[in-house]
Amino acid sequence: MIINSLIRKNNKVKITFDDSSSLYVNYNVVVQFALRKGDNLDEKLLNRLLKADELFDIKAAAYRLIGRRDHSSAELKRKLLKKGFDIDLINELIIELSEKHYLNDYDFARKYSGEAVDKKKSGINKVRNDLIKKGVSKEIIENVLNDINENTLLENARELLNKKMKTSAFIKTESRKKKQKLFSYLKSKGYSSDLILKLLSEYDFSDYE
Repeated sequence: MIINSLIRKNNKVKITFDDSSSLYVNYNVVVQFALRKGDNLDEKLLNRLLKADELFDIKAAAYRLIGRRDHSSAELKRKLLKKGFDIDLINELIIELSEKHYLNDYDFARKYSGEAVDKKKSGINKVRNDLIKKGVSKEIIENVLNDINENTLLENARELLNKKMKTSAFIKTESRKKKQKLFSYLKSKGYSSDLILKLLSEYDFSDYE
């Protein structure tokens, strides 16, 4: 196939061949292949061109995603697959991004868990479940969670508990159900049963029995 013309339209180039067929390719890919009018593209070269063009699109999509917020490797891969990109090219890109330190599951998990605990007051179990959903390995998750200070979790749970006890919904709850309601509330926030029971032992619920 002989290239009859190359017409740039924004970031794309329309390549028209001598058989009247045409295709659109990213401008950077055209430059990469140094394409010119009159060049002959055999099947092998055309396939290389198309692969490079899709890889360019995948990279652009990936950089947009990780530019908005950090992602785990599995999370980014899942999103790129949903966009319909080739899985082999996605895997190739994931390796490249990891080697360039744009992707690092340990750093991602450490940052995510820190923000979840400090800002959202999430408990260990919720952080663990969230990281599992994001495709982080169990080994990395446990290493990161082991670094979380137990006293920080206790103070966060105490803060949540004190706020909950001041709400009108809690005040209106039947006295005998108040303790269980607080337990369920902290459980839903991802706190362990042991930590919750330890915290509740600090409060006097004798009037609610």
